[in-house]
Amino acid sequence: MRKKTIWIINHYAGNTDVGLEYRHYHIAKELKKQGLNVVIFASSYTHLLNDEIVFDSEYQEVKYQDIPYVWIKTPKYEGNGLSRFKNMFVFTMKLQKLYKKIDSLPKPDYVLASAPHPFVVLNGYFIGKHFNAKFIFEERDLWPMSILELTEIKQSHPIIKILQFLEDFAYKRADLIISPLVNITEHIKERGIKYKDFMFLPNAILLEDINSILSEEIEIDTSIFKHKLTIGFAGTVGPSNCVFTLIESAKMAKDANLDIGFVIVGNGQEYEKISKFIQENNLDNVFLVGRKSKKETMHILKECDVLYNAAPKSDLYKYGLSAIKVPEYMYLAKYIINAVDIKNDLIELSNSGSTIEPENAKVLFDEIEKIYTKDKKELNEYGKRGKNYVLENLTYDSLVVKMKNKLNSLEENE
Repeated sequence: MRKKTIWIINHYAGNTDVGLEYRHYHIAKELKKQGLNVVIFASSYTHLLNDEIVFDSEYQEVKYQDIPYVWIKTPKYEGNGLSRFKNMFVFTMKLQKLYKKIDSLPKPDYVLASAPHPFVVLNGYFIGKHFNAKFIFEERDLWPMSILELTEIKQSHPIIKILQFLEDFAYKRADLIISPLVNITEHIKERGIKYKDFMFLPNAILLEDINSILSEEIEIDTSIFKHKLTIGFAGTVGPSNCVFTLIESAKMAKDANLDIGFVIVGNGQEYEKISKFIQENNLDNVFLVGRKSKKETMHILKECDVLYNAAPKSDLYKYGLSAIKVPEYMYLAKYIINAVDIKNDLIELSNSGSTIEPENAKVLFDEIEKIYTKDKKELNEYGKRGKNYVLENLTYDSLVVKMKNKLNSLEENE
């Protein structure tokens, strides 16, 4: 019997060799175990990769742990301006031009277009049509709603109209919609669109990879864990993760003479601002360690007592939040402070920490002060509940089995 093939188009796809992000790499590894061929198409440059993927031709094929990647050559960019928009657009246009010319690849039965940005909707739909393959649309960020909520751009702007057209087009044409946003079907219904099929596919962990990382012995700077309680964060150092709120609460902790350390792993647009604030306020209880490899990051977080996750207040999050770090935090069996305002919050569902109001340093400090009075045994009990919840509900090993069954059902329902 011929093996089925799925092409995954994700502009920002990475893997454990080249850098973030890992969602589709993990999904691909599990789909391969389920008997499918998988090919991932990604951009040669994104701000999430460790380094630009450099080559001379228009595309390059590389295998990572037996998962084929096709890197599409795209221009570099800085920030969120026109150069980033150009990078996205070039990826979509080049892939549309090149996919017929890559003869080495197995022809797809399914084409999954993942939309950190919705231009790939066009790739997914037209490539699927060309090969008579099922078109699967994965929405992880709501565009254009994200832009409308987080910028000053108005609804009447031409780019907003284009993005809205692409999102609606995908909802109408996709044979299957996949999303880690648990309430996204509410958004689709609000758009007045009748969709064909939906599957909730949350961000999760790949047990094989995370256990391999955690079992390795690596050297880290243990001097940053000298306090009675250490609170850790890993991710983009910027407004999207409310990191400055955490730093403000660190100042309050120092002013209150609490023996608490704050470890920040990552880089981003607020890194310099936060670094300056730390120096000006002599915050020797805050450690900015910069961007680290996945392996180093996990080992640093493993040494922390409490982990911090946050998202700013926004109507966006009523449809769900797709933070990749939360299942990883939970698997590390740590008490988690979750400063978010969303439905179906994982930390609340698993009773593995506390959920508080976001973007409020005083509320955050008050919560930290409460945690400071708890003993390590009590904190560990919260952590155990979080880890057990992940093992029961949030591993790609089990989720991808459900995904494969859903793919099979698409053909059975023809």
